[in-house]
Amino acid sequence: YYFVDVINWDESTFILMGQSLLDGYLPYTKLWDLKPPLAFATYALFIILLGKSIVAIRLAGTLCVFLTSWFVYLIGRYIGNSSTGIFAAILTILTVTAIDSGQATMTEHVACVPLLGALTWLVTRKMTPGVLFLEGILLTGATLVRLNLAYVVVGVGIWLIYSKFRYQTVEFGGIVAYCLGSFGLILLTYLPYLIAGDSLIWFNSVVLAPLSYAASVKEVVTGKKLLLACLIFWMLNQLWQKTSAKHQQEFGLLQVFLFGAVISIIQGGELYEHYCIQIFPLLALTFA
Repeated sequence: YYFVDVINWDESTFILMGQSLLDGYLPYTKLWDLKPPLAFATYALFIILLGKSIVAIRLAGTLCVFLTSWFVYLIGRYIGNSSTGIFAAILTILTVTAIDSGQATMTEHVACVPLLGALTWLVTRKMTPGVLFLEGILLTGATLVRLNLAYVVVGVGIWLIYSKFRYQTVEFGGIVAYCLGSFGLILLTYLPYLIAGDSLIWFNSVVLAPLSYAASVKEVVTGKKLLLACLIFWMLNQLWQKTSAKHQQEFGLLQVFLFGAVISIIQGGELYEHYCIQIFPLLALTFA
């Protein structure tokens, strides 16, 4: 797929937005698209590191898939064993590239890197304030590439509060650190606009426009979406009962990530196939 010029025109738009940023224009000030600012910053970084070509952008997408599958392997190995991790990683690679849009470099590919990196970080580390501060940064970084993943950020916050009382593994200071990491990264994306006197552009583009879009394309929950949610819930319930007590907390966290992503897609309005790239790695882990 490296040498096909246009697979999904969204990819072309992201490249143009990234180049506009390199030309010295903040996102939304010269060119405009309905995505958070770190999406365009990532494509700008791809151009800087790999060059101005479609092949370079597709190579960047390949690296994103590799990193995502590597994180999936680490999580699968930690909760299960090496075979679980390898199977989940291979399944991730196959599923995220099976659909047409998965063969381009989409924001879903990019967002999966910090999303699965955040899950790996939280599953394999003791939840100290420092760990949770970085967790907030990683998950919010994913959200500032794909805004729908804000559901995951909120879901993990609720899970941390639950864990404080249920498992006694999270301190109140850790929850505060998680929030500080999250809001701190949001503030960093806002500061350039504040300095340039374009703070209203940031608010309209990052906050109001996505809310308006979601409301304008809101659909009744279709049978396909409902079936997807029911199947995932049934599968997770069956697996939860079979998961060893040692790893039920980690598996519960995986459920939070998966359900947060699924709910965000269901609530986001019209369902495009490439949205599912965000849940394929989590489904692969669950299935493995």
